[in-house]
Amino acid sequence: RNAMDICVPEKYGADFCLMVSTDDFEPFLSYGDYIAVKRCNGLEHGDWGVFSLNGYQVKRVNKSAGMCRLESINGNIEPIVVGDLLDKLTIGKVVYTIRHKMKDEQN
Repeated sequence: RNAMDICVPEKYGADFCLMVSTDDFEPFLSYGDYIAVKRCNGLEHGDWGVFSLNGYQVKRVNKSAGMCRLESINGNIEPIVVGDLLDKLTIGKVVYTIRHKMKDEQN
């Protein structure tokens, strides 16, 4: 797809879209799916965000036991402990997802 094919409802206020290029969010998102991102900082526990860590990374925020970690959904990748650096590393919040294929079509 090119950028003209991606349609994000205006109510989400997305600033940009990124194509998923890892399996960090399998089975919820697959390679080639898109995420729409709203620039912000101050993400909450459970939010999906885009972070500046060795390039761009999409992770879920886990704030528990006085610690802040960035996690992948599928559990194959070790969490990244960021502590009080969360706001400095945050580029934005994932506000919308666009699946490029239904699971049944991928086989």
